[in-house]
Amino acid sequence: MQTSNEAIRLRACTGTGYIALDVVVDGETGTPRGSWAGGSCGNVLAILSYLGWRSSAIGRVGHDPAGRRVVTDLAQCGTNTTYITQSRSVDTPIVLEHLIDGGTTGRDHEFSWFCPHCSARLPRFRPVLVDQTPAIKRYMEPASVFYFDRVSHAAIALASHFHSIGALIVFEPCRMGRGPLFDRACELADVVKYSEERIRNAGEVFSESGALLEVQTLGSDGLRYRFRPNEASRATWTILKGFKAAQVRDSTGAGDWCTAALIASIGRHGRQGLAEATEEELTGALWRGQALAAINCQFEGARGLMYATPARTLMRLLDSVLTERDVPQIRDGCPTSNPDHGFSMQCPKCPDGPD
Repeated sequence: MQTSNEAIRLRACTGTGYIALDVVVDGETGTPRGSWAGGSCGNVLAILSYLGWRSSAIGRVGHDPAGRRVVTDLAQCGTNTTYITQSRSVDTPIVLEHLIDGGTTGRDHEFSWFCPHCSARLPRFRPVLVDQTPAIKRYMEPASVFYFDRVSHAAIALASHFHSIGALIVFEPCRMGRGPLFDRACELADVVKYSEERIRNAGEVFSESGALLEVQTLGSDGLRYRFRPNEASRATWTILKGFKAAQVRDSTGAGDWCTAALIASIGRHGRQGLAEATEEELTGALWRGQALAAINCQFEGARGLMYATPARTLMRLLDSVLTERDVPQIRDGCPTSNPDHGFSMQCPKCPDGPD
């Protein structure tokens, strides 16, 4: 492990948390349209790789077709999957996303956690085992950012480790938690980002957490944030309106693009870099995140943009969007992917489920 000064100069992010297989399904016919590595943690790390960062995933999935699909997809995106354990004792989490007609707003989506064949509940998230963390900390490459979206003993141990070397700790809870582990996660976090749709009235909890930056996403209305670079500062909310996409094929993953862009913009120098950031730099980072989220809404899948557009092309488009404050319509929003690529729609509980 490198020293903290060396570690926080890297464009590198390590993350643990929700890594799953996302299966996009036609809401009318039930036909699978594609499957990709997903979950907030999986998406953020894959997007960071696409944006030119080194990313490493720490996770536990099954030794099954879904798990192989997840690991293969992340690796092809450039994410280091060395620390993803494929275990025979667990099944890979699977999320079904049904694309439906949203009327005048374009396509909408609904999530399902039940097998379409046998109606059994699909496998859930299983965290990394805490007894694996000593070896991970010993051999893991250094990083300037540590990201986690689920609270577990292992996640807290890893966050504490990266906090000790000056890395920026980004915590993105999907719901309000209770108990000492959640409290410790809030204490360690330098950035807390959450959805107002999922977590309401969280202001007091996170305002007392000590986080430098709190970001609350507001769906199509954009986001608001408050920045506390030091203990003496009194932060007030700043609202940033979102970009309106010319068309919406799939809004899934918008928050993950915003998170990844924020990390890529202000994370290179760890916690110190965020503490020394100007309001202009912070606002610019969040504008970039919202612009990328709006662009990706024109593609199917949480990261469909990645598979259809080279990163250099996207950066030129992003510059134009930020200048013009307008997201142009993109003709082809369907990335190329084989829906069956090593994965069967049958869950492990089906009579003839995958091995």
